[in-house]
Amino acid sequence: MRKINISLHWLILIVSIIISVTILYFTFSYSNNVINKSNEEKIETEYNHLIRNIENFQLDRKAYIAILTNSTNIIKYMSNQSLENETRTKEILARQIKNLTLVMNIRLLSLEGEELIKIDKSNDIFTRKEDLQNKSKREYFKEFLFLKKNEIGISKLELNKEHGKIEKPFRPTLRIAMPVYDKNIKKGLIIINYEMGEWLKQYVKSPFFNLYLINKDGYFIIHKDSKYNWSEFKDNKRDIKKEFNTNIANIKSLTSLTVKELTLWNNNKYYLLYDFKNSNDKKLFINQSKIIGFSTILAILILILPFLKIIYAYIKKLKDSEKKINNILDNSLDCIIMIDKKGIIKTLNNVTLKTFGYTKEELLNKNIRILVPEPHHSKHDSYIKEYDKSLMSKVLTQSRELFGITKNRKLIPISLVISKIHIENELFFIGTIRNIEKEKQTSKLFETAFSQSPLGIALVLDDGSFWRLNDTFCSIVGYTKDELIKLSFQDITHPDDLEIDLNYVQKLLNKELNNYSLEKRYIDKNGNIVWINLSVSPIFLDEDKNKLEYFIAMIEDITEKKIVLEKLLQAEEISLLGHWDWNINEKHIYWSEMMSKIFGKENSSFEPSYETFLSIVHPNDKEMVDKKVQLALNNYSDFNIEFRIVVNGKIKNIRTKGNIIYSNSKNIRMFGTCQDITEIKQLQNKEKKQEHLLMQQSKLASMGEMVAAIAHQWRQPLNSIGLTIQDLLPAYKHNEVDEEYIIDSRDEIMEQLNYMSNTIDEFRNFFNKSNILISFNLIEAIEEIMSLYWAQLKQYNVTLLIKIIKDGVDYNLEELDKEEKKKFIIKNHPSELKQVIINFIGNSKDAIVNIEQRDNIQKEISILIKEEKSSMKISVIDFAGGISNKIQNRMFEPYFTTKKMGTGLGLYISKMIVEKTLHGTIKYENSEKNLPTNTYKGSKFTITLPKDMKRD
Repeated sequence: MRKINISLHWLILIVSIIISVTILYFTFSYSNNVINKSNEEKIETEYNHLIRNIENFQLDRKAYIAILTNSTNIIKYMSNQSLENETRTKEILARQIKNLTLVMNIRLLSLEGEELIKIDKSNDIFTRKEDLQNKSKREYFKEFLFLKKNEIGISKLELNKEHGKIEKPFRPTLRIAMPVYDKNIKKGLIIINYEMGEWLKQYVKSPFFNLYLINKDGYFIIHKDSKYNWSEFKDNKRDIKKEFNTNIANIKSLTSLTVKELTLWNNNKYYLLYDFKNSNDKKLFINQSKIIGFSTILAILILILPFLKIIYAYIKKLKDSEKKINNILDNSLDCIIMIDKKGIIKTLNNVTLKTFGYTKEELLNKNIRILVPEPHHSKHDSYIKEYDKSLMSKVLTQSRELFGITKNRKLIPISLVISKIHIENELFFIGTIRNIEKEKQTSKLFETAFSQSPLGIALVLDDGSFWRLNDTFCSIVGYTKDELIKLSFQDITHPDDLEIDLNYVQKLLNKELNNYSLEKRYIDKNGNIVWINLSVSPIFLDEDKNKLEYFIAMIEDITEKKIVLEKLLQAEEISLLGHWDWNINEKHIYWSEMMSKIFGKENSSFEPSYETFLSIVHPNDKEMVDKKVQLALNNYSDFNIEFRIVVNGKIKNIRTKGNIIYSNSKNIRMFGTCQDITEIKQLQNKEKKQEHLLMQQSKLASMGEMVAAIAHQWRQPLNSIGLTIQDLLPAYKHNEVDEEYIIDSRDEIMEQLNYMSNTIDEFRNFFNKSNILISFNLIEAIEEIMSLYWAQLKQYNVTLLIKIIKDGVDYNLEELDKEEKKKFIIKNHPSELKQVIINFIGNSKDAIVNIEQRDNIQKEISILIKEEKSSMKISVIDFAGGISNKIQNRMFEPYFTTKKMGTGLGLYISKMIVEKTLHGTIKYENSEKNLPTNTYKGSKFTITLPKDMKRD
């Protein structure tokens, strides 16, 4: 019996040892798996957190730069870089840059790459004009130049360069850009430089792992040893070959580290490497635990064996509960809050603290109503107080949208889901809260863009039926929304276009295309054909693009464009206008029939080429044409050239225009038109000769007016000099001639001579630079006329007044200070403008002189200047009777005059100068002034000129 007992003990011992070893093995296997899984979960959480921050960074910056590009003041400045618009723009940028983090500088660039305005965050100082640079050669500028309206451009992450050299200490830089449009015309770019060093430190880090960020060439951007950061640009270069004895192609084969691919902005590919910080401590802990655990289990195995099942069950229960809570708190992207039956917060996660702005100590053991405003928190208290299955079933596991309240009392929209859990027979409630503020904004933006888009937009299901449509789509095809919902796109597509459309759809589903565009025809509700430009993109439910959710179809009505195109083709024959298309990559040129006719190459066997084209160009124009074409290709610009060609021994004048198409900053195609303008040139040359003779005649007449004015001005100083000389003899006879008398006489004569000399200088400069386009002050130009003309007007007792119209009120010139006068800058031909104004003043003076009895009102000539948004208005007004309605329609005809000695060219030449030389408009209207004693009528000539006249 004893033997049996011994055998039984040995049997129990062997079984116990086997069980102990098995338990020990599975315990540590489980521990290793838990540790490895925990590490994997931490890495995945950190990686996902980094991805969200990258996306949030881009969304936030896009929203901000979109606000700037749509700022009215910035759009005004990019369209008109006046001093006033520049000042307002600088004020906006100065205010904004103070509130921005990470920003290095903000720049406004023209489409030619010129920096117009630049402000640095470091000192809030705008860069001087002379220090601004041209960025047209920089790669990022070339990429940003092709951005569309409200499209964001992001450069690759790189180190900041100053004057072509990397700045030290290193400053990681990211450039974000968006174009500025004015009425759908691109005017320039806003580029914001962000210093990403702090951002990288804040988000590309890990409390648990050594983290490495590696670029596509295998160099470290971030290393656990900071001296190897940006190692590619240091003397002690460090790459993964030196660090881990592998190359970039085999980086994923590293088993000792976790490798993650990371795509940063601008689709640049990087790699993240995670390495446990204390791997030696981990191994030591596991080994020591094995020894201690084995010894302990072996020593007390027999004693605790009966209770093993109970202990294991209890521990498993605790671990399961703890694991559930930890998984909820550590791995959730939403706010997680656990409360007891009284609504007291027992635990929460870090997302909750970040969302509501509290510290953990400020929320633990506080009632949940601290995070919920009225009336929601009173309802929540009643839910907890009166808890039972029937009541809580209405709120448990159901998502509700309500408002939360942050520490600084800001209301935020949230989505709340409540669930219950029992821990050790005690009831708790877990609230999952998601901040839906951005979702609300995004949803609102989408709905606004969808409903108010000028394009027709439809969401189409995989069978072709319409799911959602906007009003524009319905108006294009002539159906109501309710009618279209019952149809499919196949029902309204023209039969001849359906097959090609369906083929494109199939290619989308087969992943052969990401999207497609084509011109096709719809048949509207009334049976009419509607030409549209269709763009289609698929939306998938999964990343692998296996499950289609719907198609987005956008349409533009191009029916009128098609009609116009047909008319243009007919017009080619009438206007001698041909068109061409040059495929630069394939070195092939297409010429229309009219092109071949113009160049005398109507033979069907003729193959056009760039070299053939140059061979027909006139020898004297060939170098110029080739240079301008190459310049357009190199500078990403269109061109407009006039030149001569030789066809069958005859010279033709040609005007050609060209536009260039680019792909990845490379010119791939050029297309344009050629027009035979030989007859037009001949007529223009004949007309120019006639105009030149008339212009010279008018100019001589104006100079005659000015000579007469100078003659009047010289009378007074000549009289003064004569009186001084005549006084010499009487003074000599009466012994009054002494040194003081001689000096006084000399000074008086020299003063009058200087006055006369200055008058001559003013006259000499009055008509200078007649063919030069310059910027000048409009008020100063009119004051020059006044200074030379005042004596002649004074002879006839005529008053010339200069007034400024500001906010609808007339101000005399003396009421404006110097700074206000400086604002009236205009770019034009000052000499021709003076000539026109002199003609108007002369006409008004002649009309006033013809009035036998005239009062003070009739003696006045007023020049009114009014500044508008992009133009200046100059009006010359008198009240000398005006011009009869019968002859107003003929007043600008050549050789038509009402004066006895008039030539009839003054107003004709003035109109020609204003419209052809000054690029403005001229208008006549009767003026009228009503006073209690009398009603005065007269004439008002108004010239409207652009502030900034472009070169012809």
